[in-house]
Amino acid sequence: MGLDSVELVMEFEKKFGIEIPDADAEKLTTVGLVHEYIYNRILSTKSNHCLSQYLFYKIRRYCSDNFGVSKSTINVKSNINEKFQKQNRKVEYKKFSEAMAITVPELTLSNKTKKLLKIIGSSLILGSLIVAFLLTSFFSYSKWFYMLPVAGIILTILISQLLNPYRTTINPMLVKDYIYKLISLNYAQLTENNHLSKQEIISVINQVIVDKIGVEMEELTPEKSFTDDLGVD
Repeated sequence: MGLDSVELVMEFEKKFGIEIPDADAEKLTTVGLVHEYIYNRILSTKSNHCLSQYLFYKIRRYCSDNFGVSKSTINVKSNINEKFQKQNRKVEYKKFSEAMAITVPELTLSNKTKKLLKIIGSSLILGSLIVAFLLTSFFSYSKWFYMLPVAGIILTILISQLLNPYRTTINPMLVKDYIYKLISLNYAQLTENNHLSKQEIISVINQVIVDKIGVEMEELTPEKSFTDDLGVD
């Protein structure tokens, strides 16, 4: 196994509290095989209690009790941002985390603002690189001008920090995806007295893969090979 594969296996072991022998790890060549292997390893300690359903009812009750949202309007396909109070979002989100007694995903910028920040950052960095190239190549300026892209990176970071007050978007946005994210963030705590369904375990596995190797969640279909399709050595 390559270094990436070893680190991924170690992350699975840490997250699920299991040991994966090298002989078994070498056979886990696709996403689907990992799903089945880990689920079967922990199946004996799991009950039929559906943790995602438990969290869904807690979120629905919280929004109903605190924001006056009708329970009938909240389902797994709802956008949680539309159900969660917009006014004083940061304060209310912190209260929500404390009431749920779990770690919640950090608030983010809206998709439009994130795209704008990405464009600004790319323009600053690429633009400064082009300027440095022109000055050093055609006007004999010092090679130190190649530090300009570093300044562009720093400026982008500063702009991002200035946008912190505008980080009020809850991600993932769909209630269903948000619940799976909660399970991934709080796996050990939530499973101490409760147990996960197969789909919940798969969602945690996928989140580990996404976080570790930097692929998109949509890429993680069961037939995907770690080496041939996802670039894991």
